[in-house]
Amino acid sequence: LYETLGWWRRSDYLKIHFLQTWNEQHHLLIMEELEGNRRWLDRFLAQHLAFGYYFVALGFYVFNPTFAYNFNQAVEEEAFET
Repeated sequence: LYETLGWWRRSDYLKIHFLQTWNEQHHLLIMEELEGNRRWLDRFLAQHLAFGYYFVALGFYVFNPTFAYNFNQAVEEEAFET
């Protein structure tokens, strides 16, 4: 959002956004390979939880971008450990 509005023009933020998108794409590919999208209920829950998480992360980002990035990193680390 900040980059879109032109408030911050730092290339490292754009790099972080790209890497996060790349990471999420690979999560989806792995889940499909493991047949995580086979059942309707799994797909339904995943889509709706992702939708809710998006708005939580967006709210964090609007009020404190640093916290939003740190929160996302903590979530990713927890996901990696489990």
